[in-house]
Amino acid sequence: MWFVDWRILAQAELILALNAGIVPARAHEILDFTPQESALLDGSGTATCNLPPTQAGQAFNIKKRHGLLSANDCFCLVSAQVHSEAFLLTGDRLLRRVAEIKGITSHGVLWVL
Repeated sequence: MWFVDWRILAQAELILALNAGIVPARAHEILDFTPQESALLDGSGTATCNLPPTQAGQAFNIKKRHGLLSANDCFCLVSAQVHSEAFLLTGDRLLRRVAEIKGITSHGVLWVL
C-alpha cells in the first residue's frame, strides 16, 4: 500500500502511478481529474482511506511540530505509519525528511518510473 502526495504528480506520472496501484490518501486531493482519469481511478482497484479520530489527532500533533507540512502531508505520514506494509511516495523534501525521522519508508516520484 502506498500513500501519495497527489499535488506533486503531473498527469503523466499520475497515469503511471494509477497503473502501479498507488492508493490516494484522500479523494478530495484529486478533484481536478477529467472524466477519463476518474474512470481510470475507479477501474484500477485503488481505494481511499480515512483516519480515525485518534490518528487524526496524531496528524495534528505532527503539524504543530512541523509547521511547513500541510495537513494532508501529516495525514499521509500517519497513514503510512499505521499501515506497516505501506510507504510514502512524495516529491516534497521536507515530508521525506520527517518520514525518515519517523522511520517511515518513503520514495520520490522518480522511483515510480
